[in-house]
Amino acid sequence: MFVALSLALAVLLHVLLAMFGQQLVNAQRARITARAVAMAAIYQFETGATYVAEKNHAELCAFDDNELLNEGILVCVGVNGTQRWARATDTWSNPVPTLDE
Repeated sequence: MFVALSLALAVLLHVLLAMFGQQLVNAQRARITARAVAMAAIYQFETGATYVAEKNHAELCAFDDNELLNEGILVCVGVNGTQRWARATDTWSNPVPTLDE
């Protein structure tokens, strides 16, 4: 009886840790992909953002180019149900676009 209970508890713990680990992986993938998509959006706007998101097996869930007046683009990327936002800024004083934290 004790062996069966221990085995059941071990299996349950393994499943819970695997689910938690997968959520962490999805969150990191979404964060990194959102940053790459934001940088692509600086150069090719929504077309480039969609292309980079698709190549990374993610979806572009929001794209806000109204930020262009403030020299920035805001994007949202979803990876397996986990969404992350990123904002990239392009200024005339700095030739390299930067990511806002």
